[in-house]
Formats: sequence, structure tokens, C-alpha cells
Amino acid sequence: MIEIENKIKSKKIKEFWKNVANHCLVWEKSFNDCFYEDETVKNNENKYFSKWKWFKNGEINLKKTFFGSKYINNVFLKSFDSQNMCKELTYKEFLNICIPIIDTLKTTKSFEKVLIIGRASPETTAHMISVALMGGCHTVLFEDLSSDAIQSRIEIFSPKIIFIRDGLDKDKIKKIELKNPNLKILIYSDFNEKLEKKFITDNEKNILCSEDCLYKLIPETKVKSNKLLFCLFTSGSTGKPKAIWHSYGGYLVYAFYSFKEYFTKSNEAESFFCGTDAAWINGHTYAIYGPLLNNVRSIFVEDLSSLQRPDVLSIFINKVKPTFFYSSVTLMRALRSYSKILGLENLDANEHQIVGLGSCGEPLADEVGKWAIKFFNPINKHIVNTYFQTETGGILMAPRRDDLPILDYATVGKNNFPMNIGINDDSQLIVSVPWPGCFSMVTSDRKPDYWDEEGNYLLHDLGSVDKNNFFFVGGRSDDVINISGHRVSTAEIESTFFLFNENISESAAVGVDDPITGSKLVLFYVSNEFQLEIESIKSFLTNRLSLYHRPWKIIKIDCLPKTKSGKIARRLLRNALSGNGLDKKADLSTITNYNEFIKALSRI
Repeated sequence: MIEIENKIKSKKIKEFWKNVANHCLVWEKSFNDCFYEDETVKNNENKYFSKWKWFKNGEINLKKTFFGSKYINNVFLKSFDSQNMCKELTYKEFLNICIPIIDTLKTTKSFEKVLIIGRASPETTAHMISVALMGGCHTVLFEDLSSDAIQSRIEIFSPKIIFIRDGLDKDKIKKIELKNPNLKILIYSDFNEKLEKKFITDNEKNILCSEDCLYKLIPETKVKSNKLLFCLFTSGSTGKPKAIWHSYGGYLVYAFYSFKEYFTKSNEAESFFCGTDAAWINGHTYAIYGPLLNNVRSIFVEDLSSLQRPDVLSIFINKVKPTFFYSSVTLMRALRSYSKILGLENLDANEHQIVGLGSCGEPLADEVGKWAIKFFNPINKHIVNTYFQTETGGILMAPRRDDLPILDYATVGKNNFPMNIGINDDSQLIVSVPWPGCFSMVTSDRKPDYWDEEGNYLLHDLGSVDKNNFFFVGGRSDDVINISGHRVSTAEIESTFFLFNENISESAAVGVDDPITGSKLVLFYVSNEFQLEIESIKSFLTNRLSLYHRPWKIIKIDCLPKTKSGKIARRLLRNALSGNGLDKKADLSTITNYNEFIKALSRI
């Protein structure tokens, strides 16, 4: 009976993704199986493959998929620079910029693997899309990585060509060139002059891209569904970064679907701001490929940190007029802290009201969510609090308009078809059905653990469900603190702690070993105020949660260690408390404020 039910469920899911794939991609050769297990592929060396492959034998026409149905004079990208000026880029202008990049890739015959060092911007977007239009594979690196960190990623990715934005430190570029004498390294500049140049006149007809002469200069690339599109690196705990690889067919289908499902279908996003870096999965899926496939304008900001200032954010909202504002929880918390110092309760954006608000990167505390709704005053009074991982390719869960009313902004929404997310006996979140956004391959010096014996995908995050079927993420399973047999969630402690004092800007709970209780709870926090009353905090958390949530130590610190995606690097806090010092072998290249954190530790 169970086997029959599973076959019916599998058939429904296959039919669903078949319809989505045929709607969003132009297939030069039709696929004959939506998803399947390829038992011929075996893990080898440091390469580990997904259990599933997607759209068997299918071939995609990239040019038609990306641009065939777009209108040439419509705006594709907006850019907000450090002078608070907004520039626009039409599809015609974008194609005109891509063509020389494509010509370079063709003449050098080096488009199979292309490494790009650049920020989230129209420039980086043009290089990524140009590589994709050639059927190549790209990876994007953060600009502020050290030369050694860049080199380790070059060795893993093995590119044929490297594009570097000219804003990168000249000494760093020189080191890259010296270590890679056989690689072609090209420097690219900002498009400021090209952005200001207009290729259209008032009388020009707004035709389809496919009817324009520039479109004809782009090669007719047909790429197999399971060919690798890009690779992204995440920090590794063993000394080497982990590389996550995604393929054309599955990834593009999921980028289209998840963007449409969470941002356009529910919030009618026409002009979309995704406040993340290009080297992050959200920067790929929701700043570039998702908007492109859904024909939505994407917005870039030259200096993301400037939006922490309410005055700059007001100018940005009024000038650029995003209909959807999607940012990291870290940015929201910083903005909340600045606003409280300035005594601001609402954003001064009288000329434009955003439609939707979204969050990503870290668990969203209910208190921060309530503040954000009041401060931004979006038309939709819920936050699309997204849950995803680099491996998932895109959002797995987030609140939708159909989920209303939402009583706790910390929720990541409800389980909805075609996904099937549940919680196993260890309180970990699992996915029990295939989805096309799942990675194709992982390169790692440590064998990853992604599937259990029943075939469920393990997300390695703790989860819970309330009586109304709303899901909550309790942080990474390795961030769970076991105190006297009780599993204590770091996210729950940190979220509750925000209620204690409105001047707490950030917090992080970690565990240290204890021979009697198993672990002891240590709570770090950042606050604009002087030292908070320790015993009052302990009593507050005990009364709100339980005796097992009572911290052993509470430490005020100037800053918490952060990854480039805005996540708190709790492993560094645990290492600092262990008495063994920080692990020199661990990959620290993605910690943005490592030196500041070390100084902050010395002042405790």
C-alpha cells in the first residue's frame, strides 16, 4: 500500500515539475524523464554526487530562454551607486555589454570554466550570463577574500580564465597573476559610461529581443540539462572550502519557480531588490537568474552597508522604487539598532511604498520582524522569511499570503506541495521528495552526509512545528546545546533575548563542555548600552523558557564574528571558549571581521 502511495506521489511531482520546466525554459530537445536516479555515477576522490538527476536527455536553448520573449527597451537592471544616483540598463544595453564578453570567451576558447571576482552588480551579472550563454560554468568569489583564499578556490575550480573587477587591490591581482602564469586574467571596469548611454530614441519601436540585430550576434547554444552551470564555495571546518555545484536544467527551473512562488505570485514584485553578495546562492537565484527568467527588474546597490543608515535607505527607496525589499536579517538588525539610536520609528519614504518585505541568512526573531513591519510599512503585512541553503539552490520554505494570519514572524511558513518537508526523530528538518534546485555535486575533503537510510534529504537544521502547522528553524543541528539531556535551541534563546532590552542589536548562544550536565550555555551579546544586569537576564530567560535555558555565563562583546553572508560564525565563539584558542587550520577566509573579532575578544 505504501509503495503504491509513493508511486502516485512521485507521478504527481513529476507531472508538476514537467509542466514548470516546459513553461519556463525553451527546450531544443525535449527531456524524456523529469527526475531519475543515476546509479552509474559513483562518488570518487573528493567528489560527491546528488542522488537525483533532472530532465533526462533534455537540451536547453539559452538565448531563447533568457531573452527571446523580452522586449528590447524594457529595463532589466537598476544600479544605486555610492553617490546615491540611480542608473538603468535596458535589455538592449545589457546585450550590447554581453557580446564583447562572449567574443572574448569564444576567441580564447576558455568558457568551460570561468572564475569571476566581483561584487553584486550589473558588471558581474553580465559576465555570469555571458558564460551561461556559451554553455560554460562560472564561479564568483568575494572581492575581499585574501590572495591565499582566492588561490585555494582557483585550485579547486580549475578555471581557464579569470575576470577581475578593477576595484580589486592591485597587489592582490599581482599575486594571483604570479601564482597562475598559465591562466588568462582579464580586468573589467564598471559600466558607468555605458549605463548612461541610451541606444533608443523616443520614436523607436519596443520590439522583442529576438527581432533585434544584437540578439542575432549571440550564439545559438544548446546545453544539456545536467551540464554544470556554476559552483559556489562555503567555508569549511577542515581547512579547505567546500564547493557546491549546480546544473543548468534543475537549477534554472527552480530559480524560476521559487522566485515566482514567493516574490511575484504572492507580492507582485515588479522591481526587486535582493541585498546579498554575488558569491552567495541568493545573489545568484534572486538577484540574477530568478528575475531574468520571470522578466522582473533587478536592483543592485554599490555599497550594501550604506543601507544600514536610515537616511541613505530613505533615498534608495524613494529614488529606485523597489516593489520588493529582500535583505539579510543582519541588515535588518543593524538598521533597527541605528534607528533606535536616532529615535526613528518609521522609514522616511513618502514618495514610494514597498509592496513586500523578505529576510534571509539568519533566523528572524519575532521582535525584529514586528519592528521591520512597523518601520518599513509594506503593503503586505507579512515577511517572506526565507529558509534555504547553498545546496538547495533556492528557497525551500517561506510564509506565503495563503498562510495568513501569521502570529510569529520567526516562522518560515507551512509545508506546501510540491515540497514535502518534515521533522525526523532527532528533531532535524528533512525533505522526503526530490526537487530540481538540489545540488548536482559537492567537492569536499570531508564526506558529506546528505541522505538518510530512507532516502530523505537531511538539512542538518533543527525544526519544530506549532499547532497551526507553521514551521520554525532552530539553527544548525551542531549548534544545539545538550544540557542535562535537554536539547536547547540557540535560535530560541537568541530570539527570546531580544525581548529583554530593545538596545540589544545581536546575540549568539553557544555551548561549552561540562562533565556533569554535558554542556553549559554561554550567551554573547552586542548592545548600545553599558553592561546589562546579568542576573536579570538569567531570570528573564528562565521565566520565558526554562531552567535549562538559563545561561552559565553572559558576555558583552563589541562584535560577533560574521561570514560574508551575514551569518554568525558560532564555531569561532565555541573555539574561543574551549581554552584551546582559535583553530588555525579552519577556513577563516569568509569571516569578514576576523581582526575586529580578535580585538573584541581581547577586551572581554
